[in-house]
Amino acid sequence: RSPRKESSAASDVYKRQASHLLANRFGGAQELSQPEDLGGDGPALVLRVRVAPNPFLQERTVVVKQLPPLSDDAGDSGAAMIREVVAYQYTNTLAEHLRPGPLLLAHDLDQRLMILSDAGDGVSFTDVLTLGDAEARRSGLRKLGRALGTMHAATSSGEASFETLHRRQCMKHGVDPDGELSRDVDVAGLASTGIRLLEDDGVPVNPTVRAFAEDSSSRHGHQHLRAFTPFDLTPDNIMLTERVVFLDYEWAGFRDVAFDVASVIAGFPQDTTTPLPDEGDVTEFIAAWRSEVEAAWPAVRDDAVLAGSVMTCLLYTSPSPRDLSTS
Repeated sequence: RSPRKESSAASDVYKRQASHLLANRFGGAQELSQPEDLGGDGPALVLRVRVAPNPFLQERTVVVKQLPPLSDDAGDSGAAMIREVVAYQYTNTLAEHLRPGPLLLAHDLDQRLMILSDAGDGVSFTDVLTLGDAEARRSGLRKLGRALGTMHAATSSGEASFETLHRRQCMKHGVDPDGELSRDVDVAGLASTGIRLLEDDGVPVNPTVRAFAEDSSSRHGHQHLRAFTPFDLTPDNIMLTERVVFLDYEWAGFRDVAFDVASVIAGFPQDTTTPLPDEGDVTEFIAAWRSEVEAAWPAVRDDAVLAGSVMTCLLYTSPSPRDLSTS
């Protein structure tokens, strides 16, 4: 994200905590200065800070993400932060050219603190979609298609590794891993709820739509096109620098990646500030994505198979996972 404003004096506390955390992780005396508030829509405080030159850490700037305190009333066990930490740990293991987002340098679940590598200044995908001309938008969507496809293909066989990391972190911090997974987004339930809400409002549901909805429910738990995905794709969580960078992994996990494709071609329904892509945009985005994943999933070379996969997922891509899971 681009800097929004200079951080408040309260950020000095988090800067000191981050200094100690980096020193414990890498050694030496890590001095952090010149904090910038990177903003964002969520409740977390996200700062970019400068790192004084030292032989222990190569980064000259890092990003400090301070999550809000746990809420006792909400019964929050810290599982969301565990998921985000595990997602970064998992993607850290990928080769640099395959890594979809920043490196996790250090974290402390008790302090609700994460320190990430700095992805640099870039353009929010919101700006790509709303401020650029038609060719700039189409070029951005091609890059997004290739980046999503690269991430999906590179992680198509990594679910066991992710689950192992997740289970270890949960057990380390006293969280039931099976219970945490049971709180994941219930696509099957949401699809059924959507059909019921339409019928309750007197909207007739075409049998073909009902069949796609049932298929959408079943696809979520199956291995078809299954790989790592941030899942909660919004333009504000995608940054275009020298490459496409995906931010914020609190909903990350292994799911049917056709949901990511559907989210983009539906115009990011979670964010009503961006326009729908036109037919040419969609064609080029899908072609770019398919060129990266067809080696991992040869079935996507069949237009009918790919169209069916995306269509079933389009029925799910209206509200965001947060809104749906609490509706």
